[in-house]
Amino acid sequence: MSSWIVKSIILGAIVIGGISQGPLFNFNVKAQGLQASVENTADNGLPGFPTSGVFENNVKWNLNTSTGLLTIGGGTLTKFYDSEENYDGGRLPNWPWSEFDGPGNYGELVKQVVITGPLNLEGSSPDTFLGNMPNLTKIVGMSNLRTSKGTNFNSMFHGDSSLEVLDLSNKDMSAEMEEANMLALNYGGSDIKNNKISKLILGPAIMLGVKEYYDADLAFPDGSDKWQSASDSTQVYTPQQLMALYSKGNPNHPTKVETWIPYTKASLNLQKTVEIHTDEKLILVWLLFRLPMQAEINRVTNRHWQMG
Repeated sequence: MSSWIVKSIILGAIVIGGISQGPLFNFNVKAQGLQASVENTADNGLPGFPTSGVFENNVKWNLNTSTGLLTIGGGTLTKFYDSEENYDGGRLPNWPWSEFDGPGNYGELVKQVVITGPLNLEGSSPDTFLGNMPNLTKIVGMSNLRTSKGTNFNSMFHGDSSLEVLDLSNKDMSAEMEEANMLALNYGGSDIKNNKISKLILGPAIMLGVKEYYDADLAFPDGSDKWQSASDSTQVYTPQQLMALYSKGNPNHPTKVETWIPYTKASLNLQKTVEIHTDEKLILVWLLFRLPMQAEINRVTNRHWQMG
């Protein structure tokens, strides 16, 4: 076989391979609404996949793959990035930081999230928005997230097993229609107690449904099987009971911001002890010592006068 035939075959194979792979990459990027940045790409075996980009309505994002810092800008998002109209026979990547099946698989790289400006999550956009990041320890700027028009909160924090504090004090879930696994911080459901959450702050507009198989699946707190109110030690709930307390139809739904911490007998006893004020303790101690001493003084004095 002549050398020019061999070269032609090799060249043809390269061209065909480029054609078959090129549209696949472009399709995935397009499906997520991303704009690739040649200067800022990931070194994770998938060269060319962007670590920064722009979603709808000019919402910008950037991931530093070295430090694990994910920055998300302000704006408005109205949809979940997992479009079924472009379904290719397998689960498409949703948000680029999703740990599941995304071409970048950035979820495991994220350690801290910073939301830099007011960000409206409307419609299905809360779905998995801050989920599937098992090494995430801190979220800065949660107060910038506005969710009053969000309807789908499925898996919003699912799999964030290293998250220590979750502040939902100003979140509005009044338009919520779905929230399956929203607060399942462990892969595999709340029955697996390997997460680090030690403080959960819930506001009056948090609505945690208790629908069978489709509830928020609130995780157990770190080191305990119950949640306890930080302001009232008598309020102790299992995750399922706490979801019921914050359900839409509950007439006893809390009307102010509450902080929930892991329940332990030690913390319960400690809070009961603190309820005794310091001045009351001092008075009690003073009386315990003074009364016997005064009785002894009176006895000695009386005896002295009798002998005299």
